[in-house]
Amino acid sequence: MNKYKNPIILNSAEGNTSDPYVIEHNGLYYHCYSNEKGIFISESETVWDIGSGRKKLVYSVESPNELKAWYAPELHCINGKWD
Repeated sequence: MNKYKNPIILNSAEGNTSDPYVIEHNGLYYHCYSNEKGIFISESETVWDIGSGRKKLVYSVESPNELKAWYAPELHCINGKWD
C-alpha cells in the first residue's frame, strides 16, 4: 500500500491531524481536525498556511478512546451560525 504525504500539513505539534476539514469564511481559512488530545480549529489567511495557523483546542479529551464518536469533525456556518 502506498502512503500519501500531505504537502500542506506534514504533522502538527500535537502529532497526527486526522481527517482535516478546511472551510473559507470572510477571507480566512479554518482548519478543523482531531488528534489524540481532542478537536482543534486553526485559522490562517491562506490555505497554504493552515498547518501553521493560529490554533485553538475546542474540545479536549482525557483518553483518545473518547474521540471515536467524534471522528472527522467539520465546521459549518448555516444562516450565520457556526455548527
